[in-house]
Amino acid sequence: MLLVTVPTSREVRALNGSKYYYLSSMSTCDWVFPDFRAFIIAQQSKSTDTDTSPTFQTPSKIRGSISWEKERQLRLTTCTFLLDLGKILALPSIVVISAQYHIQRFYMVQSFTEHDRFLVATAALFIASKAEESKLQVRTLTEDALYLLFHTQQNFSGNPHQNRLDTRHNLELNPRSGDSQRKHVDRLHALMEMMDTGEIATITKKVVFYERVLLLTLSFEIGVAHAFSHVLTQMDKVFGPDTGYDHRAYEDARMVAFTLLNDSIKHSLCVAFTSLQLATGAVYIAVLYTQKIRVDSRSRGRKSWWSVWNLDASELKDIAKAFLWMYQDATGQPSKFLGRKMREIWRSYDPTQGNESLYAIQRSGKDSVGV
Repeated sequence: MLLVTVPTSREVRALNGSKYYYLSSMSTCDWVFPDFRAFIIAQQSKSTDTDTSPTFQTPSKIRGSISWEKERQLRLTTCTFLLDLGKILALPSIVVISAQYHIQRFYMVQSFTEHDRFLVATAALFIASKAEESKLQVRTLTEDALYLLFHTQQNFSGNPHQNRLDTRHNLELNPRSGDSQRKHVDRLHALMEMMDTGEIATITKKVVFYERVLLLTLSFEIGVAHAFSHVLTQMDKVFGPDTGYDHRAYEDARMVAFTLLNDSIKHSLCVAFTSLQLATGAVYIAVLYTQKIRVDSRSRGRKSWWSVWNLDASELKDIAKAFLWMYQDATGQPSKFLGRKMREIWRSYDPTQGNESLYAIQRSGKDSVGV
């Protein structure tokens, strides 16, 4: 059972005390942390001397002794919780993405050991829904968040209520079927078999409390400059009308770029790079992945095809490394679940292979990817 206390007036006043940490006391003002960026790049560059490689300690490490690998999983699973909750509530994707940004930023200032991540995530979704003008009641949001938590936990715990909840699974987690209000009532009935209305009301108050904690921690900076808004502009520079590419090539690269950006938010790259840098890196990797750059049209004069983005080679390489870092395992090697083409791209940026450059990716035949 979840144990949540009602926030008292003393707790609210404590928001201004030493227990909470705010961005105003930090050096960054755009939610991009250069030290974190250097840390990520060093993790992908396994040839870097471990004695001199950059270090980055989050509040969870400093105040809670949580390792980065553990924190990384906490961030990932919290974002997954938001994605699932957004599906239940049939929220626009922009709302869920904004909430993930809020979570990633919040835990660059606060510690996982001091703030329940599911309460924070629920509050983040509530804030994002209001910012994006989506109608969402905090009580309804809390009820569905609790249902999702119990549903997920019982699937792994063997709880005797599991079969009852599982019979509702196809209905409850599918926002496209049936009436949304009826589905919410069904979820609430299932939830109340395990919690009473008083407990739900208590947790709802806690979500409202964490809305204030989030707003203060984020210095009320709840507007998000989404990287997705830059993708089409960056793609048009490569797939412009003078390049001769067909619509299929454009769409293939666009879909890969959007997938990469979705993953980049879950993996915290949104606090390591600007939105424009992320969009550019996603398009760059997408072009390499889809292998759409032709030998006869990949350059303008003596310049490389990616020069249209006005980034030097080292900057673009660092962004690409950060994207590829998302898909490596704990040993620093590409994940065994990675597909062949992405694995080839990953290895082209692996310094231990002796070919760390923008020129490494080649394919047989008349088409080529790379510079």
